[in-house]
Amino acid sequence: MPAVRVGSIACPYRTARTSESVVSTMESTSKDSSSQPLMDDSPISTRWQKHDGSRSRFPWPMICLLLVVTNVCTLVVGFAVYVSRPWQLCDSSVDHDPWFGSIPYRQVLWEQDDRFVDTNPKVFYNQTTGDEHSIWADIYPSGWVALTSQPGKELSGGALLSEWGSEDEEWEEGTQAWATTLMHQIHCLGTLKSAFHLLQQGEKLDHERSGHIPHCVEYFRQSFMCQADLTLEPPMDVHHWPQGTSGWGNTHRCRDWDTVLQALKDRSILRDGGRWVRYRPGILD
Repeated sequence: MPAVRVGSIACPYRTARTSESVVSTMESTSKDSSSQPLMDDSPISTRWQKHDGSRSRFPWPMICLLLVVTNVCTLVVGFAVYVSRPWQLCDSSVDHDPWFGSIPYRQVLWEQDDRFVDTNPKVFYNQTTGDEHSIWADIYPSGWVALTSQPGKELSGGALLSEWGSEDEEWEEGTQAWATTLMHQIHCLGTLKSAFHLLQQGEKLDHERSGHIPHCVEYFRQSFMCQADLTLEPPMDVHHWPQGTSGWGNTHRCRDWDTVLQALKDRSILRDGGRWVRYRPGILD
């Protein structure tokens, strides 16, 4: 919003007063004060004063006051719009992802969800333990998606499904298999949580699982630093030391999860018998 210089408003009334003094001086030195030239080149405001006798009847003071009030109101309204703009963007902005379409942002209140806290994710390494109908399956259709190059959006580096895809599926020419960071994160989180439940039950972790945990921790570290969510979290009790925070009860700016999940499901693929097949509900990668 361009800055408005309230102090630079030109007040015509002051110009008229100056012209009035000039007219008085001219009239006092004139030999014939009653004579009028055929063409008066003096300022318009001066001529008005000559004909009116003293001061112009045009309401300059009122105009000056209105200009000042208008500019002040403009500044106040502009400042209010500027302050509220970031929150409006959080509520209504849309991210146009080149591969997954338009994904809006939402204000999301974070609260603990015991459906995830109290359940054990199943089949992240084809393990047989875990809750058969864990809600974790609802947020993890697959770690992989099938994508195809489009005009202006070239794709290279993925696994060609013409080579690795199931012959029972129809694949568009050039379709490739790619993992997504989001599903990789959920995969790692599920792996850690499943390991936690095994340790709670007094079981030991196999070599594959225990070796994967350091990778997941480092992957999380870089993911958190990349997103760098700076949402403020108040202390739980401001009157007692040491202050701490649960992180719950705060609103965050998030991509709309339903839109994200549907975009992933529409493109998800799964491993089946050494080949990639299209996603079908109820199967975990």
